[in-house]
Amino acid sequence: MTVEMSFIASFCLLASTAHSPNGEVIKKYGFFHGWTFLTLVPVISNAVGGILVELVTAYAGGVMKDPDFVVEAMTAGPATASTSEKF
Repeated sequence: MTVEMSFIASFCLLASTAHSPNGEVIKKYGFFHGWTFLTLVPVISNAVGGILVELVTAYAGGVMKDPDFVVEAMTAGPATASTSEKF
């Protein structure tokens, strides 16, 4: 994703949030209201997984990229499911 696409996506997200009921809740309580330590597990695992995919792609090329996606899915999926209250 390029910087231009990220900027446009962020603008669309902010514009849609401003006119939704969730936007009012965010204005009243803040964005991180209701977050717990367990909320950060999928956020951090996706961030670390993205960085690892980029490192593998940079150093090993596209050949090792597919197995890295499998390893990321195998670790991020169970970590997210084990911390979910609905699971």
